[in-house]
Amino acid sequence: DETQFRALIAHGMQFPVLYEHDEPSLVDYAESAFQLGLTSYDYAYLDCARRRSLPLATLDRALVAAARSAGITVLT
Repeated sequence: DETQFRALIAHGMQFPVLYEHDEPSLVDYAESAFQLGLTSYDYAYLDCARRRSLPLATLDRALVAAARSAGITVLT
């Protein structure tokens, strides 16, 4: 649930991880995935397709819906 998710994110923010200036952090990925109802790895696929302007091939309904709402072409 959201309470557990927020506790996990707060715990994860305690670890110093360096990212490139334009790269999302693991916390960013987790937040975005949670908001869209996706797993973090499905969100990573979505973000990769978005950043590279590539279509996304998937049969996962939640990922299809999220990709289409983000304007990403979906191959099913």
